[in-house]
Amino acid sequence: MRIIRFLFPGAALLIAILLLAAPGPVFGRILSAGAGGFPSPPGLKENVEFWRDVFARYKFTEVVYHDEYNLGRRYGTLQLGEPWKATRKQRKQVRAHRNKIRAILLALAEGRATPEGTVILTARIRNMFSGLPRREFRTAAYQVRGQPGLRERFLEGYIRSGRYLSHFRRIFRKHGLPEELTLLPHVESGFRSAIYSHAGALGLWQFTRGTGRLFMRVDGTVDARRDPFLAAEAAAKLLKRNFEDLNSWPLAITAYNHGAQGMRRAVKQVGSRRIDIIVKNYKSRTFGFASRNFYAEFLAAVEVHKNAKKYFGSVRLDPPRFFDEFYIPGFIGMKELTRRIGVDARTLRKMNPALRSPVTRGWRSVPKGYPLRIPLGEGARVRKAYYRGAEGSPSSDGGERSKWVLIRPGDSLGRIARRHRIRLGDLMKENGLEKTLIRVGDRLRLPERSSTKKRASIRKSAVRQKKAVSQKPAASKKLAALRSKLVSRQVKNKKIGKRMASLSGSRKMPQPPKPKKSPDARKSTPARKSPQRVASVPQAVKRGQTSERGLFQFVSEYDLPEKVPSRGSRFREGALRQALAVSPSSGGSKAGWVCVQENETIGHLSRWLRVSPGRLRKMNRIRSSRRVRIGRKIRVSFLRVPREDFIERRLAYHKGIEKTFFKKYTVSRVKRHKLKPGENVWSLLMRTYRVPLWLVRHYNGNKNLRRITAGDEVAIPVVERREF
Repeated sequence: MRIIRFLFPGAALLIAILLLAAPGPVFGRILSAGAGGFPSPPGLKENVEFWRDVFARYKFTEVVYHDEYNLGRRYGTLQLGEPWKATRKQRKQVRAHRNKIRAILLALAEGRATPEGTVILTARIRNMFSGLPRREFRTAAYQVRGQPGLRERFLEGYIRSGRYLSHFRRIFRKHGLPEELTLLPHVESGFRSAIYSHAGALGLWQFTRGTGRLFMRVDGTVDARRDPFLAAEAAAKLLKRNFEDLNSWPLAITAYNHGAQGMRRAVKQVGSRRIDIIVKNYKSRTFGFASRNFYAEFLAAVEVHKNAKKYFGSVRLDPPRFFDEFYIPGFIGMKELTRRIGVDARTLRKMNPALRSPVTRGWRSVPKGYPLRIPLGEGARVRKAYYRGAEGSPSSDGGERSKWVLIRPGDSLGRIARRHRIRLGDLMKENGLEKTLIRVGDRLRLPERSSTKKRASIRKSAVRQKKAVSQKPAASKKLAALRSKLVSRQVKNKKIGKRMASLSGSRKMPQPPKPKKSPDARKSTPARKSPQRVASVPQAVKRGQTSERGLFQFVSEYDLPEKVPSRGSRFREGALRQALAVSPSSGGSKAGWVCVQENETIGHLSRWLRVSPGRLRKMNRIRSSRRVRIGRKIRVSFLRVPREDFIERRLAYHKGIEKTFFKKYTVSRVKRHKLKPGENVWSLLMRTYRVPLWLVRHYNGNKNLRRITAGDEVAIPVVERREF
């Protein structure tokens, strides 16, 4: 007994040390709000009280006016008479009252008489600024802000939270995080799962596409941001990583809105880790009103939620959502899945909001390993039914045949779609994009170019054509050779057209049926009415020959016979080199000036010069948020790349654009257009003729298209789509 008495204190101490050092739920409980995990500094007291009143006191029909940087200054409330819906009438009403408060502050700053009918409001404002210098009135005049009340919205979110909180708490305890963090959706979305912000954040936890892909699957097949429970897992991982990086819950929670890197910059600039000092002193273009108040809103939301009976009375929460999960063993279509497990497709769509419309409509398969949510108590039955139905019934899809691409500098959605020969709408739908804005470094999933049925129909038509050709080899081969020759040259030839018509009259070609004609009529038909459509080109196609108006002839390697050099017209290449020429600079041979051309960006120029885009912008004093317009002169340096290499790279890029263009289009004729009053070159190119600027520039010699006025004449090439 004496030995046990001596050993017991040491064992108890060892167990206590192990419990403190062990990660997981024990660690999370230590960081709970009750143990000081969420401090409320004195500098944030007024901010927390303001948001507590917005959540619990001010109604949705009221707008409270306050100072944007000092939330303790409340100038009063405006009664709207109806719930705030941000209509034009309501915005005008709110703006008018804000201007009235601003006029009072400016009048007090200048010592003038205040507007009539504002005696009570003026007296209240004077009392707020008593003892302060007069210049404070002028500063405050431009910081007046109106905030609509959120009492009804918070109450609705509090009722909805009953569906999710029990499951959220289990997820956050698993990651060792404080349970109070599960109330963060009060600030983000009001516990609404189908909400989309102006910044591109989606879902109950408000993840952007880039941040969401770090912790969950976000693409055209599955968008886990739409699922509150899958997104809660990602939110727990993000908050845990923020705390591990910043070692402070106020900073980690603010980083949920502003980013961990942004908070590190704030700490470095201010020189303090206290959130109240950072909110007061940190100056950044991206650290706006929402980021400054994010932590104060969270503290206010936690207080109101925990004391809901005090603020809202007795309220019954929505019942929690319980369900079973079944992990899909392999890729399978939605129709086949519902047939096997015997659950209605509508129920599956409602319980699995992460599945995108291509999956629910049967265009793509439910991915392998997806945690399919099914009604509670159906797990065992569904599992048996799935494997019973799988016997002798292979899955509808053997896997995901799509691939990923990395967005590089200079890329755009349209360029990526053209490069991979897919439709822009399909690419946006596959990646869940609402806008065409993309960022360098992101990944895009490419959709399938054609479905299985389409490929099968193509193979069948090819077999039919092969059989038709094999019936008469000599005539068919001759006809095929003649067709390819016509298509490649794209030149009208009467003799070839008659030969084509006579052959089509003697033997039916393997193409869709057309109205029947007599053989005599087909033979007498001229070449311009031949069934084979050939795009026309200008009459002058010989080298050195110009049109009757003295215009130089634009030629392409796709428009002329084989004897023409593949590089095209020497005049055309000379004009392109002249447009891309480098002007001399005072820096000698290692520097110069270039004029930005169409389809060029800072990313293109920096890649050709092997310098960073930031360095190039700094050299030319261009802000990062500004786009470089066509025609602007940019100063470049040739310290890393010789001048000749830069010119050749730039020339090759523009030649590639031309080559891609002429694979789809051909120039049929040239039209002279005299500018009318009110017209400019942009309206002509984008609306009237729809041709690129570089092509029009080739046809107008040394004329400066940006300086043309009414009465000037411009040569416009008219293009037609190729018929292959």
